[in-house]
Amino acid sequence: MSPSPGLSLAPRVLSRLSPRFPVSLLWGLAAMTALGQTGQAFAQTYTWTGSAGSGNWGTAANWVTTSGSTVAPPTAGAAIVLAGGVQTTGSTGVRTASALTFAANAGPFVIRPQSFGNTLTIAGPVTNLSGTVQTFELLVSVSGTKTLDTGPSASGVTVFSQSVSGTSSPQLDVVGSGRAVFNATNTIGKVTVASGATVTGNGRIPSVTVQSGGSITPGGASSTSYGTLTLGSGSTSTASFVVNGGTSATVAVGISGTARGTTYDSFLLNGSGNQYGGVLSISFDNATAYAPDTVFNLFQLPHAIPSGNFNDVRVTGGTFDGVTFSGPVNGEWVSSANQTGQTLVFSQLTGNLVVVPEPSTVMIALSGVALVGFGRWRRRSAREGDQARGIEWMIPLR
Repeated sequence: MSPSPGLSLAPRVLSRLSPRFPVSLLWGLAAMTALGQTGQAFAQTYTWTGSAGSGNWGTAANWVTTSGSTVAPPTAGAAIVLAGGVQTTGSTGVRTASALTFAANAGPFVIRPQSFGNTLTIAGPVTNLSGTVQTFELLVSVSGTKTLDTGPSASGVTVFSQSVSGTSSPQLDVVGSGRAVFNATNTIGKVTVASGATVTGNGRIPSVTVQSGGSITPGGASSTSYGTLTLGSGSTSTASFVVNGGTSATVAVGISGTARGTTYDSFLLNGSGNQYGGVLSISFDNATAYAPDTVFNLFQLPHAIPSGNFNDVRVTGGTFDGVTFSGPVNGEWVSSANQTGQTLVFSQLTGNLVVVPEPSTVMIALSGVALVGFGRWRRRSAREGDQARGIEWMIPLR
């Protein structure tokens, strides 16, 4: 890149003025001259105050800049910081943010569109330092690879209630220790989940890769909410769900009842390039004793069975707390028995978790069947014996 005219003139100007002015001051003047001539300036940061008494992003009094002035951020290129707890429900029109940060003291912000279809374009990182729930209720667009930092706290939650889309091979890398919630039909090309971060939601994500230490689970902002997370676009050839990282990655589901997507979590895995991996972590969230042969369809597999295997299956809570699994054998994981003798069987081939009755129940049932059969055999044998004796009595003696 050729130097700007201001910088090319700087040495000649300095050579003439340096006897009279400090060199550091002269270089500062030269830099400001260069920036003025090229039309470039350092990005201004706009911090939310809500002082105008409204949530309108276009109102100057709601913002303060790094220079202390009150002015509304431009529609493109602004670094935006949402801070404090005043007027946290706001609206914006079409806008591009060079970076968007929820400050550590930020209340639960809700960002809405001023008009239907307004889109917030993210040209840089999104960072949630607040440890609370931050919600985008408008369309979000990214270009290329962008970072969503969910923050240092597990209580930090960033919710996308509307679609996240993008251009130029869009990818969102989720990092940090919080949760990213996708509740709409998203069209962004790919989402990656880094170590410590969690991706969840009730929407659809075309492609997700869970890296070592990352987690994925259906549901919502709360760790005890349930739902169905759809992965893939419906294609039978596109990979939509890939779990890497051995036992360090986690695929988590919660169970508190028998209604799929309502009282227990479920994944819908479209595509044919899905890959099992990491740990399948199953949480029973109450002490319900489920009847034998109860089926939980944890993974819906409309097109193909995923490749690979889970490295472990673990259960916590409920009547199955502490049972251990062995497998997979022919795609099945079988647990040890709980205190009532029931076991769990998870099939990677069907995606089903099944409650298997205790062996004593099976034996009693089999014994009952055997006794019924024996009784029928005795009665039939008796009838046949009587008939045989009757025939013998009717034969005349010689």
